Amino acid sequence: MDQENIDYLNRIAERMAAFDDIRGQVLSYILTNSIEDIALCTDLFVVGFLHEAYHRGESITEEELAVLLGDSDDDNDVFSKNAISLSEEKAELSFGELLDCTVENYQC
Repeated sequence: MDQENIDYLNRIAERMAAFDDIRGQVLSYILTNSIEDIALCTDLFVVGFLHEAYHRGESITEEELAVLLGDSDDDNDVFSKNAISLSEEKAELSFGELLDCTVENYQC
């Protein structure tokens, strides 16, 4: 395997580790705040992943979000390849502020 392929695989591994870390932070937030609403939990994971992508200087697609959320089964081409991002206002919040804002603005 040449160095270019090794570097590519290392970048993928680092990216997945970063998103896994975000997953853990969101889960900790959910447990600490005793959040039981499944839709709100999903929203928290989504904004967490979008926040990480923004701060990494990356874009993330609906399809990638689905994979990060554990739903990679897209037999019906439901997930788009369009990039999704946070608004500048939300992206500039700290991670904790973003999660708090998501909870405060959640509509049941």
